[in-house]
Order: sequence, then C-alpha cells, then structure tokens
Amino acid sequence: MTGFYLSGHPLSQYQKVIAPFQPVPLAENLGGDRGTKALAGIIEQLSTIRTKTGQKMAFLSMTDGEGACDVVVFPDLYRKAGSLLTLQSPILVVGVPDKKSQGNKLLANSIFHLDDLLKDASKNLYLKISPEQDNHQILQQVKKVINSYPGPVPVQLFYEKEKKMIQLSDENRVNATERCISQLQFILSSEHVVLKAE
Repeated sequence: MTGFYLSGHPLSQYQKVIAPFQPVPLAENLGGDRGTKALAGIIEQLSTIRTKTGQKMAFLSMTDGEGACDVVVFPDLYRKAGSLLTLQSPILVVGVPDKKSQGNKLLANSIFHLDDLLKDASKNLYLKISPEQDNHQILQQVKKVINSYPGPVPVQLFYEKEKKMIQLSDENRVNATERCISQLQFILSSEHVVLKAE
C-alpha cells in the first residue's frame, strides 16, 4: 500500500522505490497476519546489546509520520546491515510480525537504506520480448521473477514484433541482483536482458 505518508514527510521522495515492497502503514496493527511484511520509516530510537555469546544485535523504533513500529535486528542481520542503522536514517525493513509482542513489533529479515535504493533507481532493466516469447506462459514466468525481487530499478519491456516499449509501473520495480538477472536470462536469453545505468 502506498501514498500513506503525510505531505512533506521526509519519506515522500522515496515513494517510487518503496512502492514495489507494498509497505504496511505503521499505524496499522501487524498482529493479525503471519506473512512477511515490509515497513518504511525513519529510525527514531536505536539501541544495541550483546547476546550471551557476545554477538551484537539491535532494537529500533521507526515512524512513517502516522504510526510507529519496533524492530528487532538479530545478530546475523546486524553483521550485514548494522552500518545502515543510525538515528534519523530512512530505511525499509522486511520481516515477520512478532507474535509474542502485544504491540507492533517486526522481526527483521532484511534492511535497505532508502538512499541506496534511490541510487539504484537511476538504472533501468530492459527486457526484450521476441515474437516467439510473446505468449502468456513466458510473460507469466517473467512476471513471477519480477514480483520475487521487489526493489528500486524500473523495468522496460520491448516487444520486438510491435516495436513497442512499455515501462512497467512502480509496483513492478525490481532488485536487479545477479540471481534476478540470471533467472530472467534463463527465460528470455542473455541477449534479451540488459541492465543499464542511465
């Protein structure tokens, strides 16, 4: 869900790169759903502790201007993403709701700094669809890969037969990782998948 931030809120400039993740407004209660959730907001409070084994982990509170949520960052993720966690940093967190918590609390699986997503948004992923590939089955496979890798990079489809270029909506932007690219290349061929920095 998008468009839930207050006008002039610091997150407004990130709406295009947030959209593919369909973040939940922080004013909503996370408790009723067991599925993976995405949250976008500004870090308002941050504390770190060491576990009994000496590993560092973090607890943070984030806001989107309308609500707030607590986030737990366990040691494995903290080692990868701890450098992104500073007060007032705009972040996007993907994780699962903490069922033991009375309030809004997310157990983080991955964290993105919104400025990093914005930088990647300057790239474009071009997918060429040949006449042979222009069928429902192939296009559904492409769509499945795109939906599996939400991220900041816009996707352009070029239909070779009609000589027509279509830019997919912001909700269909991708995280153009090597795995994402290779899966698309497997479906369309390597010559038909091009990632360009504009």
